[in-house]
Amino acid sequence: MVSAIKKGTFIAMAVAVLLGGITSHKALAEVSTSGNITYVTKYIWRGFDLAPSGEPAIQGGISIDTGKGIALDIWGSYAQDSDSQLDELDYTLSWSGQVTESLEMSAGYTLYTFPSVVSAAEAQTESREAFIGFAFPEAFMSPSLTFYNDWEDGDGTYIFLGGSYDFIFTDESAPALSLSLGLGYNDSQWISKSGISDIDLGLSMTFAAGSVEITPSINYIITPEDAVNTDNEFWAGLDFGFSL
Repeated sequence: MVSAIKKGTFIAMAVAVLLGGITSHKALAEVSTSGNITYVTKYIWRGFDLAPSGEPAIQGGISIDTGKGIALDIWGSYAQDSDSQLDELDYTLSWSGQVTESLEMSAGYTLYTFPSVVSAAEAQTESREAFIGFAFPEAFMSPSLTFYNDWEDGDGTYIFLGGSYDFIFTDESAPALSLSLGLGYNDSQWISKSGISDIDLGLSMTFAAGSVEITPSINYIITPEDAVNTDNEFWAGLDFGFSL
């Protein structure tokens, strides 16, 4: 468990680095902003079905990149049910960069908030998580390994090993069919057990439409750990990505 002092120090340092990276005129010229809007038939996250009644969801966010590897992301999810409130709103401060020719790293902090969930103390539920990731873009399937540690409501660790492969059918200018594979291990994060929580398979293809990228996807998840999800599930998504 991380103490309040350590958490406050971590956040203050991260914000200071972010602000320090964007104060100069040169840095301001490098700042870029992008966003996306996604429709998903189910909200599946780390094996959990977060809309167990089967509602689809509208999701999306905004990312501000300083051009120096530091980014601030705001992301939300709104289930298409009778509740008119936003279900989730997350804030992530992160750094990513190339360490060597074959190794990329990322690290960051995420604040999860759930506006539609109120605790017994009449306060909105929220949780905090730090993560560090390692990616090998030159290796087969560009594998990555990421460690997530939640020290609040979701108290526990989640580890994800993922990779993807692009099938090019004609030439490099044509859209590629991307196959993604992933394996998640949950060590008591939002559950009281530990084990392999999710095996993820996905197919997607990205099409350019002017300044917008449209990515339809179909996904299947296998959940060996029943504490996470008792069902293996299909779901589909349609994502619209854009630069601002």
